[in-house]
Amino acid sequence: MIAEELEEDVSRVEQICEKAKSFAPEYDWKKVYEQMKQL
Repeated sequence: MIAEELEEDVSRVEQICEKAKSFAPEYDWKKVYEQMKQL
């Protein structure tokens, strides 16, 4: 499981995946990161 590999909470990984969807297909990690900082 991704969350286990990253040693991160499953709900946090789900949040990241949900935010990343809006940046498809490029998935610019910087833009995703900026969105995650706002949570």
